[in-house]
Amino acid sequence: MLEKLLLATDGSEYSNKAIAFAARLLEKTPCKVTLLTVFEEPVYPMPQDEITPPLQTIPPYEDMREAFLDGAEVMLEKAKAPLRKAGVEVETMVRFGHPATEILSELDEGGYEMIVMGSHGRHVFGEVLLGSVSYRISHHAKCPVLIVR
Repeated sequence: MLEKLLLATDGSEYSNKAIAFAARLLEKTPCKVTLLTVFEEPVYPMPQDEITPPLQTIPPYEDMREAFLDGAEVMLEKAKAPLRKAGVEVETMVRFGHPATEILSELDEGGYEMIVMGSHGRHVFGEVLLGSVSYRISHHAKCPVLIVR
């Protein structure tokens, strides 16, 4: 039986499906779940083109981080609900950096037996990079990976 599971979420539809699946899978088990979300820190300078706003309209980095933390707190609290309803012990965590890198680091550092995540997530470039995080995790994780569609 699983004792420690990492559940990566970004608030997307597929992440929510992964949370619901994990809640059903772990219902009334002693498994401890860590809900993890990652804030992808911006890289400066950003190129100027038709789709990128001028640098002066981008809020200072600290404001972006604070806004993300506020939104992450709300999202993670909502994500906990189905897990708690299933009787699963849940804690939350926020990391900063590239999502795949941070998820893999947490997997290595936290001693998790498994990771559950959605097959696609959110990304500013839309469908070009959908699934890139789950793809990287599935190829580099040292534990079982469950990807939910």
